[in-house]
Amino acid sequence: MEVRQEDRRARKTRAALESAYLELIQKKDISKITIMDVTEKADVARGTFYIHFCDIYELADYVEERLLNNLTQSIEFGNISDFNEKIFMIKLERAIQYMLDNKNIFKRLICTGGSSTFIEKLRHLLEENLFRNATHTKDAPMSEEKLYNLHIIINYYISGIIGAATFCLTNDRGYSAAQIAHTLGHRIMNDYVSISRNEL
Repeated sequence: MEVRQEDRRARKTRAALESAYLELIQKKDISKITIMDVTEKADVARGTFYIHFCDIYELADYVEERLLNNLTQSIEFGNISDFNEKIFMIKLERAIQYMLDNKNIFKRLICTGGSSTFIEKLRHLLEENLFRNATHTKDAPMSEEKLYNLHIIINYYISGIIGAATFCLTNDRGYSAAQIAHTLGHRIMNDYVSISRNEL
């Protein structure tokens, strides 16, 4: 019983620190956020902070991982053979809605005053998923040259995705997630299927 209460208290403290950090990054340059800023906002003692995180960078890493996990859950799908346009559009709209619901946070992390670690994690996540789906159906190993070319194409494509996200986050035209998904969806779908079949 005591352990359960301790776990619940620990989760509550971590949630308070996470919430404080998320609130702060919307108002303050990420590089200027201190442990004192976070603990004051969360109403948590400085010593308590160190029970959960060794420094501000570990907290930032924890928060960024959780954001990426939430985003990944929005867009995850199974085998590429199950991949179709209808399901893709639903998942894309869900992912865009998640970003719009947390617009100020993603805008700060990706655009102005951004976090280079978050962008690198996002790039790695996208590359890992695209590369896995582009190669998992191959019966024979790809040549070194084909693998190299595939990495170039995927990274070119990822830059486009991040560029589109940056534009949407910094140019608020009042479009809904459905409108943005419709604008991007067919182009992304065609490119993604081509990458997955290694046709580019």
